[in-house]
Amino acid sequence: MKKSKFESGRQAAKILALLSVGTCVAALMAGEGTPLQLALAILTLVLFVSIFTVAAVRCRCPHCGKTVIFGLWNATTCPRCKRSLTTGNKIKGKK
Repeated sequence: MKKSKFESGRQAAKILALLSVGTCVAALMAGEGTPLQLALAILTLVLFVSIFTVAAVRCRCPHCGKTVIFGLWNATTCPRCKRSLTTGNKIKGKK
């Protein structure tokens, strides 16, 4: 079964978050004031900004189009229309 646009965006954001944490740790472990530390710090910032870019572009409700950034990692329903984020179908029992 093909992944939804929301699911692939969430997966990409998770991978970018892990890479961002990894480069941040590497920057902290690099020698203080070295060009390597500066390069890793800049890469960390670029990866961090790209998380929000991916979330803004790919992580939208398939029904109403609302961007879901807060609670992205474990969101299952849209905060606005209360539909499933993976299928766009109405969730039974939700108002």
